[in-house]
Amino acid sequence: MSEQLPATKIWSIPVILAVFSVVGLFAALFSDGLWDVVSWIALSLPCGVIVWYVWLGRIHEKNVRNSTST
Repeated sequence: MSEQLPATKIWSIPVILAVFSVVGLFAALFSDGLWDVVSWIALSLPCGVIVWYVWLGRIHEKNVRNSTST
């Protein structure tokens, strides 16, 4: 039987990304000036993480295909 991971290990990164998203949305909606920069950074971070992991997944998939075909 496989060992279960603790909830903090599973949910820590998604919760952090959600907090960044909420901070970015509130900064964009309720403030101007410097807060616009904060909103851009806070909303770009979750998008960047998604792109990073999609890119890593494609590299991993390509490596797996190359290793099984030789």
